[in-house]
Amino acid sequence: MTHRLLVLLTRRRDYVYLTTVFVILFGIGFAWNSYNTDRTQNAETAAIRIAVAQDDAKWCGLLTFLSSTPVPKPADPRANPSRERSYELYVRLITLRHQQGCS
Repeated sequence: MTHRLLVLLTRRRDYVYLTTVFVILFGIGFAWNSYNTDRTQNAETAAIRIAVAQDDAKWCGLLTFLSSTPVPKPADPRANPSRERSYELYVRLITLRHQQGCS
């Protein structure tokens, strides 16, 4: 009888130990995955910020180039509608350049 009780207690203790080990390993794996995911996301975010900054510089360069030559406002838009459209485009480019923070 004592032997059976000892075997039962040992089996239960083994299950408790095994379950505890699995819970600890699961926690370690979860913590590592969370840490690694955060690190990867931070690296991706930094790469995206660099790419956006480079694109912003290119965009500002393009806006500056397109609006570098001033277009005079036509005296009579009806006489030459294409000059009126060129002036409106120039004004839009200047406005967009200032909205984007380009100098």
